[in-house]
Amino acid sequence: MMFVRSLVAFSLLGSVVVGEEALSALKEGEFDFQVENRVLAQANGKPITALDVLKRMDFLFYRQYPDYISSNAAKYQYYQANWKEILEELIDRELMRADAVETKVEVLSSDVRQELEQTFGPDIISNLDKIGMRLDEAMAMLKDELMIRKVMMYKINSRAYRAVGPLEIKSAYEKWIATNKESEKWCYQTVTLRGPEENEGLNAARYIREELLKGLPLEIVRDEVIKEGILPASISLTVSDTYLHPQDEVPPLIYPHLSTLSVGDVSEPFSQLSRKTGEVAVRLILLNDKIAAHVAPLKEVETRLKNQLLQDGVEEESKKYLNSLRERYHVSHEPRGDQGIPVMIIPRI
Repeated sequence: MMFVRSLVAFSLLGSVVVGEEALSALKEGEFDFQVENRVLAQANGKPITALDVLKRMDFLFYRQYPDYISSNAAKYQYYQANWKEILEELIDRELMRADAVETKVEVLSSDVRQELEQTFGPDIISNLDKIGMRLDEAMAMLKDELMIRKVMMYKINSRAYRAVGPLEIKSAYEKWIATNKESEKWCYQTVTLRGPEENEGLNAARYIREELLKGLPLEIVRDEVIKEGILPASISLTVSDTYLHPQDEVPPLIYPHLSTLSVGDVSEPFSQLSRKTGEVAVRLILLNDKIAAHVAPLKEVETRLKNQLLQDGVEEESKKYLNSLRERYHVSHEPRGDQGIPVMIIPRI
């Protein structure tokens, strides 16, 4: 490897030895890359080099982040995060390309041209220059990509699609119900009486409960006990808003008293001492309604379940197919391949 002034050599996976000028360049993003092109792996007899991996990453980076294509700092982060995954992807792509050639998969030049225009837009040459790729390289890469898509459709997607039918969807729905069934919802209100004496609160609560069980509306009973002087002056009365909670969201203090009630019932009064104020809170629970547990019908979730089954099937078939290719074709990693891509950062002067 050749070194020049203010040059930093490093591996995208290994440690970085940084000089003063290079450290400043890394922080400010003012640098260029230079690659020591060495073989990282072999796939079906074809060497896959560091430059192959970088070109593939540049191509994917352009597709995903076209607005940042001129930012070497952003590309540097992308390289660090993705180089190993892209190396394995290139191995798989080469194996699938070999399988496509062997099975005589054909790609029309017009399809390649269309893919080229869709990827790089009308100003193809200018955009290729941004990632340092020649036209013939881009066309070869896109031709391979179209071949691989066809192979995947024949050998992966079609098998996954055939494996998903009404019985599989029904089975997935039954499993889905087990974890997605909504619990029964309870519609209720609480009546709270606060005061210094527990007995006063309990007596008032019992009176209110008796009136409610006669069928009188809660608002009328509340107004009656206040206006008629039934409620001692030392006790305050509050009526909550109407709550609508699934069973598993009902507060623990309320649940034991609410769970035994039928619609229209009122709980026995129960009390709680406030350690902070010393007051006693006496409560009643009124159950207004129960809403049965809801289960979404199959028709509502069928498309979602089918798509998930297809996605899982494609992943499973992909693993099987790629594993079979690695058994069929020779794959090897070079001894220094795991050290990463040898790149040099050149600070801009």
